[in-house]
Amino acid sequence: MDTRYALKKNISDESLAYGFTLSVWGSGAVLLASVPQVTPEMVLSFGAGSVLSFGIISELVFNSLLSGYEIQARQKRVVASMIHVFGAGVNVGVSFIIVSTLETFLPYWLIFFGIGFHVMITYNLMLLVEIYLSEILYKYKNREEFDGSLKTQVGG
Repeated sequence: MDTRYALKKNISDESLAYGFTLSVWGSGAVLLASVPQVTPEMVLSFGAGSVLSFGIISELVFNSLLSGYEIQARQKRVVASMIHVFGAGVNVGVSFIIVSTLETFLPYWLIFFGIGFHVMITYNLMLLVEIYLSEILYKYKNREEFDGSLKTQVGG
């Protein structure tokens, strides 16, 4: 068994789920720390916000929730883009700002909805930032021109 290859495969396969898990759990921890007691309505609101934002993103990206799609081969990416400093870190930071700003005048169920909604959108947007920045740094390190697109193939 090629252990190095196995670890590379595991890490790259788990990268997106790892970042999203950090975002959801981190934002959830911010919510839990802010409320005296979580109610079922709050939990359902968080879930509803997440599902709604996932649906909106899917509609925008695929142009229809009822269209078919084809899963394409994975693109090569810079390893640094898998760490999710922005994807998870910015997400939890935004959650903290939302909660600490709105908890004095909005009901908690609405804050839970808003956090659920933002987690999906913020995570996906920050992934684009991570890919973009890591490709710029890769090109800089290797003294290559960066074309400004997210389609640049890197690695080998």
